[in-house]
Amino acid sequence: MNELIKNPYIAQIQLSEILGISKRSIIKNMKNLKDKNKIKRIRLDRKGYWEILK
Repeated sequence: MNELIKNPYIAQIQLSEILGISKRSIIKNMKNLKDKNKIKRIRLDRKGYWEILK
């Protein structure tokens, strides 16, 4: 979640490279965070970003 705070525009592939885990794991983890209302995607295109919800 720290990487999303630093750069809310980060792509999932970039996260996987930084964290050293597969893109599939990133997708699963982000879905889990979305389901728990911890993060929210604003816009779905390339100009979108992740919003951290409290």
